[in-house]
Amino acid sequence: MGVIVLEFWNENIGAQDYLDKLECLIKGYERKIKLSNYDKNNIIVFSLRYLFSDENWYNYWSLNGNPSVAHLIQGVKNKQDILLKILN
Repeated sequence: MGVIVLEFWNENIGAQDYLDKLECLIKGYERKIKLSNYDKNNIIVFSLRYLFSDENWYNYWSLNGNPSVAHLIQGVKNKQDILLKILN
């Protein structure tokens, strides 16, 4: 779910857009499968972990001969910053 919500999130709108879309996704998901509080509380952490993984891969690729992904790094960092603010 943490990865899916990143696909719908518009980081230019900010944290509230992420939270609104996450809430909508959770409500729809829980029509079929109940999530534990642990799961709900850690979706943001999983989103953040995914973004850090993306950043690592983009850095790796851009430093190893594929500069076309370098422009993606700043967008990933912007999303990371917003999610870190939510967690704090």
